[in-house]
Amino acid sequence: MHRFVYLDADSCNARIVRRLESHGIDVVLGTQDGMEHASDETHLQRATDLGRPIVTANYGDFLRISRQRAAAGNEHGGIIIWTQNVRSPESVADSVVEVLRERSEGGLRNALIWV
Repeated sequence: MHRFVYLDADSCNARIVRRLESHGIDVVLGTQDGMEHASDETHLQRATDLGRPIVTANYGDFLRISRQRAAAGNEHGGIIIWTQNVRSPESVADSVVEVLRERSEGGLRNALIWV
């Protein structure tokens, strides 16, 4: 199971982070190291450089970015998109953990997964 993720700036909810960490997941926040105002492309590249899948609620932009990267032959460590319907942050984190359990590292590479 993957034991690490990158949360984009929009997903840096303290409750999501606590729940992921309670499952033993190492979390890098998109609000760290001056990244809070970085573009989505920059966040995805940082996650890729760190070898981590990115977790985001930003469906439209990351779908577009994923397609552009694929067309250019550029890879990423995986994009896990959570839907912003009525659910708890803990439920979001549990869904992310389930994806990490189900997929090997290679199984997340260039994947776009909705939870």
